[in-house]
Amino acid sequence: MAAPVEPDPVALAALQANQRPQPPAPAAANQVPVEQGQHAAGQDHEGVQEDDITILKKELAALKQIYDTGSVDSALALLHQHLARPAGIFDAHEALAALEHLVDVARDKTDQRAPHFSVVLCQTRPLLLNSSFQQLLLKLVGDKGRGFRG
Repeated sequence: MAAPVEPDPVALAALQANQRPQPPAPAAANQVPVEQGQHAAGQDHEGVQEDDITILKKELAALKQIYDTGSVDSALALLHQHLARPAGIFDAHEALAALEHLVDVARDKTDQRAPHFSVVLCQTRPLLLNSSFQQLLLKLVGDKGRGFRG
């Protein structure tokens, strides 16, 4: 046989004090009379919901723009994050993968910088194990004057 369950002290006190929730008001009391030219309460509620939905859609679009992983600028920013690491923790293979991703995204988005990124990839891939690989990529992809920063 199962052990008896102890009642919740707060619930027990509420029952002993005979506190019960108030019944909901009748439906007619909640309705506002509709005059000519006004919308019914349900329609106003829909209008508020539409406004909320519009606001949420705008916020979602802004967040997508910020966190768009398929954009050229975000791919370039990812590559810059890899290149900004100290030499001791820099992983050339991760940087090369980020550069390949950048080339793919730039081609997909038909970005004007795609040919440049493609040439950088072709020229730097053989130098992957070179000790100056990080500095070379920084000079080729991190050049502010040529507009290749994110």
